[in-house]
Amino acid sequence: MTPESLFALLEATEIIHPTAVRELRMSNGTVVMELGGFPWWLPFEEAKSIGDSSAIIEFTSVSRARLTESCLSSDPFKEDLENFSITNLAQATWNKGNSAEVFCSEPVENPISLLTSLDRFLIDNQCPFQHSEFLNCGEIIADFIDLSKSSKFQIAKGPSAVCEFVSEELNRQDVKHTITRSTISYLTGYLVQWWDGFLICEDAKISWNLNES
Repeated sequence: MTPESLFALLEATEIIHPTAVRELRMSNGTVVMELGGFPWWLPFEEAKSIGDSSAIIEFTSVSRARLTESCLSSDPFKEDLENFSITNLAQATWNKGNSAEVFCSEPVENPISLLTSLDRFLIDNQCPFQHSEFLNCGEIIADFIDLSKSSKFQIAKGPSAVCEFVSEELNRQDVKHTITRSTISYLTGYLVQWWDGFLICEDAKISWNLNES
């Protein structure tokens, strides 16, 4: 079978359970997902006559990925693609606008409040990243607190939507700051999420062999 667009397929059909992720592997910017189970990728009447089958999805130009144990589960009571979703990053609320940076010109009085508020914003908008992706020194909270005591520093970098949220939080604390914006997008492509894992890719193709059952 000639590979076809996974994105176009999922606009025309839906995943029908059961579906099992048999294997996940990543190499040179490509993630390959091998599927088994009900062949929802076929027309429904044809799928019913075939029964269990298999398919391969290739996600290409993968720029970010977090593939966890939950993404490849052998639990017979868990549907592997129960919450599988694909989002065009151009339409993701948290990724709106081009890349931007926020610079403070005085210390931040309550950096923990800013950090926790940002995490809530990211969760509410289904962002796969935590504050550490966008806050300078955000990987270690103690380092972020120390940075926040400085008189001049970059506090955040990310898409305009995230930086504008940080700016609003700084305004609530009356912290003097500025935002600079670029003409370059922060992230492009498609965000693929299922369970606690995700990947960001530019394209995805699905293929199958009708002779296999």
